Amino acid sequence: MFANPHLTPWQGDQGYAQQLMGVRMVSSLASQFQTMGWHTVILDVLWCESPVLYRELLGDRLTIVSLLPAFEETVRRSGEREAREGYRRLTAAELRLVYDEHASVSDYDLRIDNTNIPAVEVAEEILRRFIAVEDR
Repeated sequence: MFANPHLTPWQGDQGYAQQLMGVRMVSSLASQFQTMGWHTVILDVLWCESPVLYRELLGDRLTIVSLLPAFEETVRRSGEREAREGYRRLTAAELRLVYDEHASVSDYDLRIDNTNIPAVEVAEEILRRFIAVEDR
């Protein structure tokens, strides 16, 4: 959402403010989609207060699913993305910082260790759980 100067949450107050602004903007868009009857998925790395803000803005229309593979798998996948895209997204230290921050978040409805689970199976598991919740 921020092309220049985009700052990450660990780059100080402005980076953190940009991250929270992103949560607000995405939540606004998701609310509009939901009002139109569309199911909405927000893909985000949970950081500090972002789950609290998502819940405040989206209320009971929100289910937070945390996908958290093992750190070693995260490093492997990051390397694959870098090879495919031709540039480094995060330094090793930044990757560790982001992983640890996401892992420390406890405000989620479902956490899936997707280290050894294909993406299709993860999606099926999430849908199965959501359908079960909606049918109650």
